[in-house]
Amino acid sequence: MKESIQNKLQKTQQSFKKWKNIPFEERQKYFAKLSEILSARKQKFGKIITQEMKKPISKSVAEIEKCATLCDYYAVAENVLKPEKIHTEFQISEVHHEPLGAILGVMPWNFPFWRAIRFAVPAILAGNTVILNHASICLKSGDTLQEIIEEAGFPECFLRYRNAWTFWLGNSRFF
Repeated sequence: MKESIQNKLQKTQQSFKKWKNIPFEERQKYFAKLSEILSARKQKFGKIITQEMKKPISKSVAEIEKCATLCDYYAVAENVLKPEKIHTEFQISEVHHEPLGAILGVMPWNFPFWRAIRFAVPAILAGNTVILNHASICLKSGDTLQEIIEEAGFPECFLRYRNAWTFWLGNSRFF
């Protein structure tokens, strides 16, 4: 398992090198597609949450709707990450926002779609790649998120790993 995760980490870092160079406006298009998928299948995804979390279906569907709304927001948001010119005593002064790389998100069990989307969407839009580790009681939600991210056309900027957490705890060099 250790070797497998190391390979996946390398793949994530390689994906980051490509993804960070995609323009902000181009990245936004993926979130519009993701929102369409979430909205069109909110009942199906809501059932997955209800099966795993035992939430009422109305609350589960509302969680999916909230995820779609967040994607819609970021799909049209102003690029707040573009370089900013600032006035100083120097001839040229700018503030640049640079992506960090592959970011690990360890998700709690509650709100399995919302917590993951809320973490991943702004990080990915900023040019990062994300590694998501869902709680063990909502693995179907994590698998489904991976599938719909891929369906939306994202080029390997979101990778989900099952049971990765034990490896991360044992190798603190990744922190």
